Amino acid sequence: MKKGRFTDSQIFHQSMLVDTFAWDYKLTGVRREGVLSATFSFVEKSCMAFGPLIIGVLFSSMGFDKTLEPTADQSDSAVMAMYLGFVWIPVGMQIISVMLLKFYTLDEQQLQADAP
Repeated sequence: MKKGRFTDSQIFHQSMLVDTFAWDYKLTGVRREGVLSATFSFVEKSCMAFGPLIIGVLFSSMGFDKTLEPTADQSDSAVMAMYLGFVWIPVGMQIISVMLLKFYTLDEQQLQADAP
């Protein structure tokens, strides 16, 4: 992954996982792809499960009324909850994920080199 390329950091998460498998084997000599893949999948699925829960709690706590007619206006706090839940929280999470990827320094030269 080249430094500073936003699209690479967003597209190649799965490819980076395979590189991590190879690096882990090189360091430990133990094949742990199943454990690493299961951990990645568990975290990914947990986030997909807890995300809607968090948004639902946010909507409930800020006065979202699901019984209103579709053409009726929600309260100002419910509208703010929608902005937070559908815009600002996802944008914030993407920014955090890109910042965390800065700590992933494994590159092709390291994979090709002998194990440290």
